[in-house]
Amino acid sequence: MSTWKFTRGRYERLREFTNFGACIACLEEVHDAEPDVRERVCPQCGAAKVYGLEELLLMGHITIEEPPALELSLPLALVVSDFLANWYTIERRHHDGRHWDEQVAPHALALRYSGRISDADVEGSALEMRRIASAIRERSTACFRRCAVDATGDPVEFWSPRNSSERGRVPLADAMALAQEIEEKLGNG
Repeated sequence: MSTWKFTRGRYERLREFTNFGACIACLEEVHDAEPDVRERVCPQCGAAKVYGLEELLLMGHITIEEPPALELSLPLALVVSDFLANWYTIERRHHDGRHWDEQVAPHALALRYSGRISDADVEGSALEMRRIASAIRERSTACFRRCAVDATGDPVEFWSPRNSSERGRVPLADAMALAQEIEEKLGNG
């Protein structure tokens, strides 16, 4: 019966920052419906079948999917930018280099890359990468405009505060190996 599938993070962002709703007759999504709206007239088909986010969830039209199980190992690499001086990206060590467009909403596409550990590049300067490494070693957090880490638990989470809607999760052992690589390439200072 579920028509819309969201990760918990996306559902929470929709709930907090939008007025998402939808028509269960024609499946048109609307963005001006209060969470508890019921049987509002659809601007697309005219049926009184528009419901708000919370109502859609209660009716079983929304499924909240949990993130996939964490891979046992997800080795990471620090990659030097080919285009910008003093700029680095944290990527999956093993990937096929594919780029593709993925539909993320009606009339909206996102560029995807197989090397990303979240849904956006986790990137920053040498100083920011060294601070990321320190946060991993200290089992703490570090947050900058385009790169962030939360190493207070296992798995360790990486994301871009500016661009990510999902956090990438990696086992602590792989994050520690990344911290060591960053320190070897960029120093501790």
